[in-house]
Amino acid sequence: HSGKGGIFGRLIGMFLRIPTGFTPHAFSYLTFIGVRRMLILNLEKLLACTPSVLIATSPSERKRAINEVGWKLNKNNTSFSNSIKVNNKTVKHIANDIKKIIFIGRLSYQKNPEMLIRVAKIVTDQNDKIMFTMLGAGYSDEMGNEIRHMIQDFGLESYVSLKPWVTSKEVEN
Repeated sequence: HSGKGGIFGRLIGMFLRIPTGFTPHAFSYLTFIGVRRMLILNLEKLLACTPSVLIATSPSERKRAINEVGWKLNKNNTSFSNSIKVNNKTVKHIANDIKKIIFIGRLSYQKNPEMLIRVAKIVTDQNDKIMFTMLGAGYSDEMGNEIRHMIQDFGLESYVSLKPWVTSKEVEN
C-alpha cells in the first residue's frame, strides 16, 4: 500500500534484495494538501526508483503512477481492473427491475465518495429504479458527515444507503 507499510516494505526489499510488489490502492499523497502533500509525493517519487513491481488496482492508478509519481513504463508494471469474479450467480435481479450500484470503500477524500452522490442525483433524476449502496461507512470515514449531508441536501435518502463494513454474505442479501 501507499503509506508507511508500502514505504517500509519497499525499503526493506531494496536493502535485503528481496523482490517486492507494490500495490498503492490510491497513493497516500492524495489525502494531503500543501507542503505535506509535496513531501509525501516526493518520497513516492524516490521510492519509484526501487526495484519493485507496480501492481496498480486500475488503469488510471497505473497512469497516475507513471505520469505523476515517476514509475518507469515497463512490462513489470501492471494493473488489474477488478478482482471480483462476476458470473450469473453473482448478478442478482431485484424486484421491479431495480438496478443496484455498490460503492465499496471508506468515506475519505481518496475514494471521492461525493462524486458518487453527485452522480446518484443525476441518475435518479432520470431513472428512479436505481439504488446506490455505499459499503464501508464508519471505518475511518472522515467524510461521513459531509456525505450524509449531501444525501439529505440532494433528497437522496430513498436512493442512497450507507452501510458499515459487512461480510460478502451480508452484501448478497
